[in-house]
Amino acid sequence: MNVRLEGDIAIVAGAGGIGKAIIKGLIQNGARVIISDINLERARRVINEDKLPEDRALAIEVDTGDSNQVTRMVQTVLDNFGKIDILVNTVGILRESPITQTTEIGWDETLQVNLKSAFNLCKAVIPSMIKRRKGKIVNFASIAGQRGSALSVHYGASKAGIIGFTKSLAREIGRYGINVNAIAPGIIRTEMSQKKVTEERAKYLSQILLGRFGEPEDVVGVVLLLVSEEGNYITSQIINVDGGTV
Repeated sequence: MNVRLEGDIAIVAGAGGIGKAIIKGLIQNGARVIISDINLERARRVINEDKLPEDRALAIEVDTGDSNQVTRMVQTVLDNFGKIDILVNTVGILRESPITQTTEIGWDETLQVNLKSAFNLCKAVIPSMIKRRKGKIVNFASIAGQRGSALSVHYGASKAGIIGFTKSLAREIGRYGINVNAIAPGIIRTEMSQKKVTEERAKYLSQILLGRFGEPEDVVGVVLLLVSEEGNYITSQIINVDGGTV
């Protein structure tokens, strides 16, 4: 999908499989992207492996679950570029265990990474977007937040939280011209879904109407629509990219 993002400044949190594809798509369409990841080497690897232009991509090491680190990153971006047009939050972890074996530490870690990160990022970028009365925010939920997630109540709860957070935030700041949406992927071929697409392949394929697992690139077009002018009248939506699983 081709859209016009020349001159736009984007923060993409998370340089994993889906994040990597989104970063590449944004840059190919003219945006300058700040790549935020808790692993600086992974963020830099995205730039090097895809040979992204150095004037369009900047890697920053940030723990998005830490509000102070997020605030510093956002201020650095504003100091250097003067604005933030786009925020895409792909940060997430999946820890599977029955509830009887899910520890309090595991629960807290999952909600910290999957839900609090979105809160920290949005809270930090919104003041500058309100001043300009312009901005696009895309969070990442999951179909697990809609239908539940067996053996991972903490993951399902965190992604359901993203859905409620996204819809609430869209209602709060829509009057400032800021669009807030979320994407709910199904099983996308990434490191996180490795077990499902290999050991449990038949079980999960049988639930997908299109008969295949998604690729990170399947998500990119939806993100580009939501952050471009073509998506100006779309907000408070949870868009499933799941091959018809839900």
